[in-house]
Amino acid sequence: MAGISMKLAIWTLHFCLIFPIVMIVISGIKNAFLIPVFGEKRSHIIERLLLMIIVFLLSYLFADPELSAPIAALLLTGILWAICSFLIEAFVKHILFRERMLLILESYNPLKGNLGMITLFLIMVTPALVMLITSN
Repeated sequence: MAGISMKLAIWTLHFCLIFPIVMIVISGIKNAFLIPVFGEKRSHIIERLLLMIIVFLLSYLFADPELSAPIAALLLTGILWAICSFLIEAFVKHILFRERMLLILESYNPLKGNLGMITLFLIMVTPALVMLITSN
């Protein structure tokens, strides 16, 4: 059991180290290229779709195929990933890109057509999905 928790911790550490870099690159692409071409709303959707795809692919690449953790441990890992990603995204967008916190929080409102909550949900279930895929 200690081996499983250590492998999950290393996987989470990889995620928390790589996610800020991915977030900075995607936000930079959005601000420099997507907003001038597509506008704010469409750029947000493209940014979220890119983020979802990249998080899933990187999680798959860093997954340990020998790891067979209980689903509860994988879901807890996903919740930790979602919390880390929200905090990292808020920090990156607020500090580096000077976005207002209200605007950052609005990006998580699905009633306004924003995909932030869907992205967090995908990040939350990604460890379990990746382990299901790699275990077969």
